[in-house]
Amino acid sequence: MRRPIFLTLFVCLATSFIHAQTTYTYLTLDYPGATATYPHGINDEGEIVGYYVDSNNVDRGFSYFRGSFTAINVPSATFTAAMQINNKGVIVGDFGASSNMTEGFILRSGSYTKFSVAGSTFTDLSGINDLDTAVGTYVSSSGTITASCSRRTARTRRWIILRAHRRPRMRSTTPGR
Repeated sequence: MRRPIFLTLFVCLATSFIHAQTTYTYLTLDYPGATATYPHGINDEGEIVGYYVDSNNVDRGFSYFRGSFTAINVPSATFTAAMQINNKGVIVGDFGASSNMTEGFILRSGSYTKFSVAGSTFTDLSGINDLDTAVGTYVSSSGTITASCSRRTARTRRWIILRAHRRPRMRSTTPGR
């Protein structure tokens, strides 16, 4: 009886010792001039995307790679938030199309593609994988919240409707909130 207990105790202590030796390096991200910085996604190369709050209290997207920030701002948007990046460098997120409309975007090779579900008031792209399948949520004009998935193919985009289990975050689309 003593031997199994001793062996079990030894394995537990050895395992906790191994895990106790793990050290992590932390990186603090502060976009220059921002009042707050929110990283949301990272790819295998270490490129980080997210958004920051500027001095006018407006959300603006960014990418951070090898010590440098790059702004990500959909043209004419009231706000932009980058949410995820895949290993090909394709970025997805959402932006304010107007004071009462939020749409998703896909940023590929410096070119923005606006992404919106017909009849919705809110479309959010929150993730993308290396097959260019993007996921997110949208809110219909009646207020129904639905999860969605879009896969880019050579000729078309295909929507697959999934069940939603969370409310999408809503952001102010006017300066000064």
